[in-house]
Amino acid sequence: MVLNSIQDISVFPRVHALKDIKNHIYYNKNNETIFENKLFKRGCGTISLSQIFSQSDLFLEYEISGNLNAPIVIVQGGISSTKHIITTAKNQIKGWWDNIVGYDKCIDLNQYCLISCDYLSFNNVSTHDQAAALSFLLQHLEIKNLHAFIGYSYGGMVALAFAELNPNKVDHIIALGAAHESVPQSYALRLIQQKIVELNKGTDKEKEALATARQLGIITYRSSEEINSRFNCHEKSVVSYLKKKGDDFVSTFSSERFLNLSKSINGHKVTPSKICSKKISLICCKSDQITPLSQINQFAKEIISPTVVYEFDSIYGHDSYLNETEKLTNILNKIV
Repeated sequence: MVLNSIQDISVFPRVHALKDIKNHIYYNKNNETIFENKLFKRGCGTISLSQIFSQSDLFLEYEISGNLNAPIVIVQGGISSTKHIITTAKNQIKGWWDNIVGYDKCIDLNQYCLISCDYLSFNNVSTHDQAAALSFLLQHLEIKNLHAFIGYSYGGMVALAFAELNPNKVDHIIALGAAHESVPQSYALRLIQQKIVELNKGTDKEKEALATARQLGIITYRSSEEINSRFNCHEKSVVSYLKKKGDDFVSTFSSERFLNLSKSINGHKVTPSKICSKKISLICCKSDQITPLSQINQFAKEIISPTVVYEFDSIYGHDSYLNETEKLTNILNKIV
């Protein structure tokens, strides 16, 4: 990571576009005074990160949705997720969290303004680098505080890194299936996946190797109960399922991007006592093998900020944070 702490960002001049910004005061329907930023608008945007990272061609792509006058929430998913959380009129591609986020849904876009970003994937990128990029984006948009940072899997790791770099800038950290570091079993799994890809990189087997690495991950994201009940020992259905998962992944991911983000997960480490937020919620599925409940509970004990662990049952393991709409809605409705 280039920056020693996010406070270092303040020494940089604002990006050029901000020099020409003109803000003005207006009133919303509740007669509350709002400070309007011309850059802060719904839709997709891109900013250069050349001022905080050494690469001159590094950009951060983001998407803003919801009520621009409402509390601001960052939402980040796993490494295969994008900035596109929900289906919109302008972008009919299905969002990765459509079942949870939307107008009149659990995370209600009538009540919140959401920001999400694509992940950086350069060599040796860290979760703290991702957090620094998000911090720079908030400075770019002239946002001083966040109502919440909701992160699933890798996104949860980034949320925790953000809270470590930005003490008390977020009112509420909500991490789903994420902790301060990887457990040895998950770490080892990713090492094997990385080796499969690296051994075939630059050959005619590169895409097949990437698909195989993804397939290996897929069978650990779900519980053994779910996998066994789904296929009932039918060999053809197992092969077909894994092939589709591998092919889908290869169609959107490169080997280089996978390796860099997989290594970023393995390198993730935050100090529990340095994670500062008004409150922290850790959500964990009991059958999650990637970030097990035992690790989450131990992690929670080491955090100084007020922390609550929410656990739930599901056969979907690490994928339950995407699939268990009703159970997640019940938890999130209590805390968001």
